[in-house]
Amino acid sequence: FVASIYWLLLGYGIGFLGIPLIRYFWIQWKNSKIEARNQKRQQEAIALSQADASLHKKIAYAQQFAAQNVINEENLIYTSERDLLDQELERKEQIDAEWQRRLESGS
Repeated sequence: FVASIYWLLLGYGIGFLGIPLIRYFWIQWKNSKIEARNQKRQQEAIALSQADASLHKKIAYAQQFAAQNVINEENLIYTSERDLLDQELERKEQIDAEWQRRLESGS
């Protein structure tokens, strides 16, 4: 009986040992790429923290253009507390104004 399924058992054994071995080397390869990426990020963070005055000036200038949107009750479009259709009916004008603003700004 064993002689008749010898090739099946051999294939199972190779797969049983080979698949984890292949997975191990694949994970090692992926981890080395992640480690290299993390080292590059660390070097860039160090370079940024030790930047000269001109770079700090450029960063401060760029931060002027960074927009932060704080969402409060007045500009809240959707909440899970009530049904969506009821909310859309209540805030129809606000939603229409938002769409009109987006159309006019081109975004």
